Amino acid sequence: MKLKLRTVVLIILLVVVSLIIHEIYTRFKPVNTIYFRGSPYSFRQDVRRALKVEVFPSEDFIHKLFHDYKIKNVTILFKPGSPETNSLYQVETFEIVYKLTRYDMATRRIFAPKKTFSAEPIESYENITREEGVLKIILVPPEFSNQTRVVGGGNRIWIYGRSDEEFDLATIRAILSVMNITSIEGYKG
Repeated sequence: MKLKLRTVVLIILLVVVSLIIHEIYTRFKPVNTIYFRGSPYSFRQDVRRALKVEVFPSEDFIHKLFHDYKIKNVTILFKPGSPETNSLYQVETFEIVYKLTRYDMATRRIFAPKKTFSAEPIESYENITREEGVLKIILVPPEFSNQTRVVGGGNRIWIYGRSDEEFDLATIRAILSVMNITSIEGYKG
């Protein structure tokens, strides 16, 4: 069988173009599921975008807060607001409790007690005190926030969001920081 040079070049060009398109698609498509120790963790937003949310002082600090051996309870605090904000609290609280309970089970040492989770309404963001053995996750939704970031300090993790979408991304970022995931390499399927 004899092929013309033009036909061979066209076939090679088609293969190269299809490989480039596949690589671009794979590199930029949203990643909504990551795998940690073989278990899938699915999120509502793109994990790549969540990893761009600022974490202060560092991801490692947030990770260490959760893994402090003295922490036995994780309490999610929220200030009631509009019906939309209250709905957002429910979604984000479920996301935090579900993912971090699974994560705690996967990483807990044999004799370490499992962490308990609870949620409580607060009247103000002022004077949230530090309690020994309790990690407080404070949700600050768009109704009460003008920034998007995750801040940790003194047994507290603050999750701020300027919009509903950014609040969701900040929540995902906080979860990923607790899990010590700073990039999706090695975690995506």
